[in-house]
Amino acid sequence: MPERGRGVAPAGAPVNVALAVAIVALVCILELTYGLYDPYGVCAMVACWLLTLFALFGGVSFGGKRFGGSIPNERVVTWMSAWAIVQLAMLVLLPQRADGRRFDAAHQLGFRSFMVVAIGACVALWVWRERTKVHQPLILLAIAAYLGAGVLTIQMASNPTIDVWVVEMEAARALLRGVNPFTITFPDLYNGTSPYYPPGVSVGGRLLFGFVYPPLCLLLCLPGYVLGDSRYSTLAAVAIAAWLLARARPGARASLAAVLILFTPRTFFVVHRAWTDPFVVMLTAAVVYAALRAPKYVYVAAGLYCSVKQHMFIGAPALLLLLPRPWSWRQVFVFYAKVGAVGLSVTLPLALWDARAFVNSVLNIREVFRTDSLGVLALLANTGTVHLSKWTGIAVCAVVGGVGLRFAPRSPAGFALLAGLTHFSLYLFSTHAFCNEYYNVLGALCIAFGVSESQATAPSPQVA
Repeated sequence: MPERGRGVAPAGAPVNVALAVAIVALVCILELTYGLYDPYGVCAMVACWLLTLFALFGGVSFGGKRFGGSIPNERVVTWMSAWAIVQLAMLVLLPQRADGRRFDAAHQLGFRSFMVVAIGACVALWVWRERTKVHQPLILLAIAAYLGAGVLTIQMASNPTIDVWVVEMEAARALLRGVNPFTITFPDLYNGTSPYYPPGVSVGGRLLFGFVYPPLCLLLCLPGYVLGDSRYSTLAAVAIAAWLLARARPGARASLAAVLILFTPRTFFVVHRAWTDPFVVMLTAAVVYAALRAPKYVYVAAGLYCSVKQHMFIGAPALLLLLPRPWSWRQVFVFYAKVGAVGLSVTLPLALWDARAFVNSVLNIREVFRTDSLGVLALLANTGTVHLSKWTGIAVCAVVGGVGLRFAPRSPAGFALLAGLTHFSLYLFSTHAFCNEYYNVLGALCIAFGVSESQATAPSPQVA
């Protein structure tokens, strides 16, 4: 039951119109800017962040009235169906590029054909939005179209000029040969000219660090590497995220949110650039799926979620929203102990292989101030206003996290919303904010949108 006066609404309370608008705005900003610095783009991103913060209060009631209101489920499904079709139309009409060059005619035709299939699936989802039995085959059809288009994209950029891909491929090759991936070095694609490596990192044409992400990230790259390219793993991660979302709470809203994740115009850009953020989206969806369908095992998904990248600890407090209130110290301790045990089980075996190399490669963050990032710190620095500390993002995260734990819905939707918002806060107010990071945010917001029911009154799942 909601509290009297100011308090939280029932678990799974409706996500208000602000979240729907924030999703659309974030897609448009990334499409126009490619996630690179633009002063107007930064201002638009701040407005989008404020919309998401406003959406956090969608589950708060003041004097019996819900703050921010909500959209009836039928209307929101119609609106977002239309937007999904707009996204797909953009992919059909705009010439596709991979690694800076246009698709050739054959690949462009194939890509557009897959998008037409996806449009058909999306239209069918809206027409048969009340017939949940047909949603599963339609989502599978959309996923098949996405995978086909993704394979074409990877083929068009078979040797991308980006260091992340080289790091993934070389590290996977080393691990399968029995070599510690944290002790190897990598070729410097930029021949010592990149301003994004700190001094002393590039020596003699080699980058003097090993695999730069936690072990789980490398393990997730391995299947793709075995198939010929680590990017097949990130391609599959997006597909798995969409499937988990659609099955977490079957219905038109979740199915359409899955389509939004699959066919956001920058999805294929993120995949062909070999960025690992699709793994974060996949594990966010896995946590939500487990919370709704297998709550006894949600700690497993949560442990993987917290250990896939170095900064994932900022999403850990949001996991509290999966626990029934009132919280007890014992309950919280046991839950996070299980989460930590899972995280350590996938991290320690490779980390202890050579602890010093692991620390040097993974924990020694070689971050430089990126004035080309789509963030507030870059805007302030580029305009000569002020040079803020790189820790600003962490400070903002702490404030947002505290507010979120007080007001966010106690539900899987609340977890996804708060996790997405804390990551949004970190990126927007840090020195590193690009398309791949914001794709992580977009995925979390779509997941929150998909599993939030317009008239939900059921209690949160009882997480052990």
